[in-house]
Amino acid sequence: MSYHDEEKKRNTLRLREILQEMPPYLKDYFRSIEPTTAERTRLGYARDLKVFFYYLLETQEALSGKTMKDITVDDLSKLGPKDIEEFLDYVSYYVGAESHEELSNGEKGKARKISAVR
Repeated sequence: MSYHDEEKKRNTLRLREILQEMPPYLKDYFRSIEPTTAERTRLGYARDLKVFFYYLLETQEALSGKTMKDITVDDLSKLGPKDIEEFLDYVSYYVGAESHEELSNGEKGKARKISAVR
C-alpha cells in the first residue's frame, strides 16, 4: 500500500472516530460532502466542528447538562451572529479539550473553522 493510501486510510478511520462523538446528523453532512472533498479536508472540518461543539457546551447555558451528541439542529438554530463572533474570538487562543494544549488560530485558521460551521 502506498503512503497516500495509508494516509487516506488513517484519515478515514480518524474521521469515523470523531463522528462517533458528534451528533448523528453530522454523519449525513459528511457523506454529502464526500464526493467533492478530500479525506484531509473532511478530517479538518470534523476537528473544527468538534472545537465548535466543545465551545458551545462550555458557553451556552441552554446546553447545560448535554453532551456533544445531544446537541440538536434546533439548538444550533437558536445561535446568532454574536455567538459566531464570540466563537471566532475564542479560537484566537484556547486550550484543547482533549490535548490540554494551548492552541491558537490566525485568520486562515478562523476562516476554515467558520467554513466548517457554515
